Amino acid sequence: KLQIKPKSWEEVEDEEGNVSYECTEAQVILKWGGNLTKLGERQAINLGQRLRHEMYPNSPGGGILRLHYTFRHDLKIKTSDEGRVMKTAAAFAKGMLELEGEIPPILVSLVHKDKDSQHMLDPTGNKEVKHELEEYKIRINENLQKDLDFSNTTTEEHEQIVGPTSLVSMHKALKEVGNPRKTLFKIREVIGELLEKLDEMLGLITSGDENKIEGGEGLKGESELDEALSGIKLYKGETLLELTERWRLLYCKLYDEEKDKFDLSRVPDVHDNVRFDMLHNPHLGLSRTLGKLYKLAKLMADCVVPQEYGTTVEEKKSIGCKMCSTLLDKIKYDLIIARTDNQVDMRYMINMEYSDDHHINTHWRRIRTRLYFTSESHLHTLLNVLRFGDAHGCIISAKGRERISLSPELCYLTQVVMRLFEDNNKDVNDPKRFRIEILFSPGATATPLHMAENDRDLEETRNETEPLYSIGMDDLTCNQVEDFFTRVIEQGKTGDDDDSKTAKSSSDDKSKKKKKKKKGQSSEKEEEEQVVDENINVTPVSSSTKNIEAPKCSLVLFYQYATPPWSEKKVALLIRYLCNVGRERNLGGRIRVASEGVNATISSVTTKKDGDTTLMDPTRTIRHFTQDLINFDSATFSLTDFKYIDDLAPDRHFKELKILPVKELVYYGIKEKDAPLGEGGVHLDPVEYHEMLGRDDAVVIDVRNHYEADIGRFDGQMKRKCKEKATVTDDDAKKEKKNSPSDGSGAEYVDPLMRKSTDFPEWLSKPSTQAKLKDKTVLMYCTGGVRCERASAYLKSQIGNEVKGVYQLKGGIEKYLQTFKDGGYWTGKNFVFDKREAIGVGNVQGDGGVIRKTPAQQQQKKKKKKKQDTSEESEANGDQIQGKCCICKVPWDRYVGKKKCYTCGVPVLMCDSCMSKKPDKTPGMELSVRCPLCVKENITVPANEVEFTANGVRNKDSNSSEIKETNKKYDDEDAKRTKQQQEQKERKAAASVLKWGGGHAAKKKELRKMKRKLCQFGASCTREDCFFAHPDRIGIDVSGKGGRKEKA
Repeated sequence: KLQIKPKSWEEVEDEEGNVSYECTEAQVILKWGGNLTKLGERQAINLGQRLRHEMYPNSPGGGILRLHYTFRHDLKIKTSDEGRVMKTAAAFAKGMLELEGEIPPILVSLVHKDKDSQHMLDPTGNKEVKHELEEYKIRINENLQKDLDFSNTTTEEHEQIVGPTSLVSMHKALKEVGNPRKTLFKIREVIGELLEKLDEMLGLITSGDENKIEGGEGLKGESELDEALSGIKLYKGETLLELTERWRLLYCKLYDEEKDKFDLSRVPDVHDNVRFDMLHNPHLGLSRTLGKLYKLAKLMADCVVPQEYGTTVEEKKSIGCKMCSTLLDKIKYDLIIARTDNQVDMRYMINMEYSDDHHINTHWRRIRTRLYFTSESHLHTLLNVLRFGDAHGCIISAKGRERISLSPELCYLTQVVMRLFEDNNKDVNDPKRFRIEILFSPGATATPLHMAENDRDLEETRNETEPLYSIGMDDLTCNQVEDFFTRVIEQGKTGDDDDSKTAKSSSDDKSKKKKKKKKGQSSEKEEEEQVVDENINVTPVSSSTKNIEAPKCSLVLFYQYATPPWSEKKVALLIRYLCNVGRERNLGGRIRVASEGVNATISSVTTKKDGDTTLMDPTRTIRHFTQDLINFDSATFSLTDFKYIDDLAPDRHFKELKILPVKELVYYGIKEKDAPLGEGGVHLDPVEYHEMLGRDDAVVIDVRNHYEADIGRFDGQMKRKCKEKATVTDDDAKKEKKNSPSDGSGAEYVDPLMRKSTDFPEWLSKPSTQAKLKDKTVLMYCTGGVRCERASAYLKSQIGNEVKGVYQLKGGIEKYLQTFKDGGYWTGKNFVFDKREAIGVGNVQGDGGVIRKTPAQQQQKKKKKKKQDTSEESEANGDQIQGKCCICKVPWDRYVGKKKCYTCGVPVLMCDSCMSKKPDKTPGMELSVRCPLCVKENITVPANEVEFTANGVRNKDSNSSEIKETNKKYDDEDAKRTKQQQEQKERKAAASVLKWGGGHAAKKKELRKMKRKLCQFGASCTREDCFFAHPDRIGIDVSGKGGRKEKA
């Protein structure tokens, strides 16, 4: 719609002296009716389906659908000329009549829009109505801009502002608002915060050239720096720039700084915009700011919107009668036609001469339905008329008026339903023969505060509307309603309302026609026509906002490779996006981000929202996060296998979220062409993998580090096969040998004995390894599956022709243990990189954070179990425990205290008894704290004595004073170390420490000032193959504050 409003005039005198006026300033307003969202479409379809069952008899023969498809349902649908209103009507019809196909064909065939319905359903009004509406707006702007705390004022003052106390919701909203002027300033302040965040997102990667930005795809201009935000998909194709400017316009229009006045007509716009963005753009990570803004805007809108149609009862009645007179006249006409069984205005009804062809037994059974779809303003005025329209009598009960007053907002799909019933037992002239039931529902009232946090595919309550409530008087007759409408229409007559008069006269002429009643017409049974309000359940509260009895934690583990790889700017955008979403959802965990994809472990714990007492369910929060990722890049993350672990103890939650930009998700030190992504082993689900483990011609390779394999591994198939072999008889063995060439040992377990993933290529290149794998079926596995992707691809590229096939476990050990509750062929515990530390069969909680008993408590426990055979117990536990203490060699499988190998820095197993002696801090006992690999290889050089260098060479060419000072300190230490080496025998250092720098616990603090980067070699790193990210090299400031902090 295009509106042109003259603002100022100027006198113009022609040659003859005649004075006329010429418009010198005009305001042009372009209104777009909006579009129907997918959520709105689903809500309309669901409502149509629900009302089909609730409003019509649902007989075994098909009910209303049977009547409709046999041309015995007289249906008309009329709407205003707004596009979204017409689409809503079509979606409702689709659900009500169980139609198939798209919305447009349904709209064309069933929805009618003509001049009469446009005047009836659009708030066109007349000059007197417009004048009254303008007066009400002026009064609202004056009353609700007062710097006055209404929570402390009297009831009389409240009634002057928002009307009589019977309007419960408005008085409640005004009391909660308190000081309206302060609330308006808070709204403006929060919009300012929102704009700052949006501008920050825009400024991250755009060049600032508006001409380039506007003309491109999304925000992508001609410059390469303008690429972006193309990864964020906003609803209905809106760009981030458009969204920002939409909010900027509201910010500017809401408050006039020169006049120091607010425009309260913008409050509903703020409310509508914030609700839209919370529902449809939650993945922007702005839910907290939008939630705060929604609460403030909702309070003000509850005070402003109902008053736009009058404050006092008389005002509401006056404006309602004038705006709804045509619609009321049409409803009255429909009632008269329906109760007189008049054939006028009936469409597409069956010709009874052909009823035998349709096998219709109850040819007299017919139903008439009239559906009118209009705007919120018409519904406000219609309800005001029904409540206050006539002083001689009311058709709404006291309970019904209270129900309407308790509804602060008329939401999308608000319904006012009038049902006409006929009782054939009553005389034809008896007024009680025709009874009317009036129902009301405030529509889709579910708050977007929890919808923004919900998984849109899983949350069903968002598609529902409030149930219908009976608001009419008991035993309300059709004559009473018609008389009420007649009086109200008469009150709504004005000198300018010519169309209303015309409609009224046509209605009176039609109502004078002779009433006739066909014999044999059956009415519905009394049981079918009654709707029992007591059995209608209110829409349940979403589980995302319910109170949770005890705090819990949820985890999600996943990895995903991007095809094609992301650009550097897309990676930087994803990092910022993850930071925002993680902060908004209060997430913790570790995320590795590279151009090739993401590897992450994320946790969420039961938390409270700011300023709210409701608890957020971590189970839903963690799933909302994964949905955010899908919204960010659906092409990539829609294929991701998310592994969820719920109902964990709250101490399993990461206290902070660390995001690490890296070059590769798993670094093997090999070239891309030697291990191309997508060409790895065949993915097998846990059940298929379990079957392959039982094969004798298979080899299962553990792609994890040795300290992980030390406490648990896939070697149960070998032990189980051995046991089965021992119990088999000679006859059975002969039969089995005929049927299978296997020897019954199962897949052979192979541990590459790796400290780091970079050891894998070297292990695979050994002739002994290749000989062991030749002509074998290779099975590979790791914790979650990510390490197998590159490893299996590399193995295929090197020796793929020498093996029968390469397979990998889809979802890793985590998925296998979820599938096989008894552990299957898995023995021991699975080392995980989260707060659980290690999980066993049936122990999802893991070992991490478990409170250990003191020696006194352990002694007390032993006294209680004197009769227990401790030797048998230890033997049984020894069968289950795979690892051993690095010092005393007793069975042990818990990595506690973060004890590291003295010579290579990997985690080591140390029992409670040995840990109490503190061997790592006792002179002469340090070498006892070594991992099995260092003991086997006789590694004796401590990790912290190996130089912190790049490829073994210190960077002495740098001019940095800090580096020079550090290098000088290293030279002094070298001199001392050389002397010591002369006095001692030859010592050996771990290869991984020499290559990558090892632990360096003693020097990390000194080097932290110098590095300030994620790479362990700091700013002095010159390696081209460095697998850590260096933001300064690509010119991206990840933190946005000039430099990067230690923790992202």
